[in-house]
Amino acid sequence: MSQAADPILFIGDSIVQDMDISAITPNGRNYGMGGYTVRDILEWLPAIREIPHANAILLSVGINDFWMGNNSKSIESYRAILEWLPSHFPIIANSVLPVDDNQYGLPSNQEIDLFNEQIELLTINRSHCYFCNSNAVMKDQDNCLPTMFHTGDGVHLSSRGYSVLINHIRQTLSSITPKLIE
Repeated sequence: MSQAADPILFIGDSIVQDMDISAITPNGRNYGMGGYTVRDILEWLPAIREIPHANAILLSVGINDFWMGNNSKSIESYRAILEWLPSHFPIIANSVLPVDDNQYGLPSNQEIDLFNEQIELLTINRSHCYFCNSNAVMKDQDNCLPTMFHTGDGVHLSSRGYSVLINHIRQTLSSITPKLIE
């Protein structure tokens, strides 16, 4: 398989599942699964046969873990994912996105920020591992996901929200290596 044919794998939850990967790269593969937690992704990885042939992997998962109530186990599963994935190509750990705090039953953005800090710490000192802080570009002045960026539930993105997210991911991938998005 030539390097140009090697895909970028986008692995994650419903945010990834509903993302137009072709707006980021013509050579992406969408492995987003609605409702998946970090642990679910860890258990699913061995079934993704394209992993050894990837050009890069963007991992974006974690919001569903807040409903499971044990973020320390989720961080340990995230660590296990990063250790399991090959280290000969870039692994990009995308932050958990903010939520609209005006919606009932959602985790607080302060909790999400703390979780993201832990994810970022996992990427430090790992060869070919990067943190993509999409959370920061998705917040309004109140530290929340703006209403115009979600579909009404405070979590899932609207087309406007996806536009901002996709542009940020493209910029991040391009800064790692421009060939990733060509």
